[in-house]
Amino acid sequence: ATTTAQRLRSLWALHVTGSLDAELVDTLLSQKDADVRAWTMQLVTEATNRQRGVSEKVAATIAKLASADASSIVRLYASSAIQRLPMEQRWAIADGLASHAEDAEDHNLPLLTWYGVEPLVMLDPPRALQLADRSKIPLLSRFIVRRLAAEDMGMEPLLAHLQKVDDAARGWMLEEIVASLRVRANVKAPAAWTKTFDLLMQSPNLAFRQQAEYIAVKFGDQRVFPQLRTTLTNREL
Repeated sequence: ATTTAQRLRSLWALHVTGSLDAELVDTLLSQKDADVRAWTMQLVTEATNRQRGVSEKVAATIAKLASADASSIVRLYASSAIQRLPMEQRWAIADGLASHAEDAEDHNLPLLTWYGVEPLVMLDPPRALQLADRSKIPLLSRFIVRRLAAEDMGMEPLLAHLQKVDDAARGWMLEEIVASLRVRANVKAPAAWTKTFDLLMQSPNLAFRQQAEYIAVKFGDQRVFPQLRTTLTNREL
């Protein structure tokens, strides 16, 4: 086959006849033609059992392509492929996809990657937060934080993590926590909130303090009441 169309027709024929064995898949994933690499990923993940997944060698190759492949087409297909894989095989591929700052404004890649990552977030919140920290795709990082803030079991590790990050990260994380809490009621304050509240209220950043007050109200934290009374009686505000 000398053209992309011919190569793809050959690939599809191999797929429908059940001839895509492990050795051939390995070869195809290293082809120079990006469309062949992309379609091989799609076909091999479509043919696998979602519980069993692909072989560890194929999973490692897809993760490598997600991280290092220069083709946005290959990365697009990798972001779609992870949705057909078992949870444990998704992490490394998601890490690779999240490392591409050039994909941050792409119309499809950030969301497709998120769809594959979303089920992982509540399975392992600390690992999800590490992914959010490393991610060069802001939308993915923000969605991870908002997803954690949507459930009580995610709020504890999230607030503990908030204490450790720099102000730049703390700013957008607080925005996502507040956005998530706006649609929640009867939220119980996790243990980490006590220290986090003190840290935020001591910040010179007015936005941080105001966000801390809002979160405190949602948690029913009475420590915020004196500050709220001061705000109410301050005619200059």
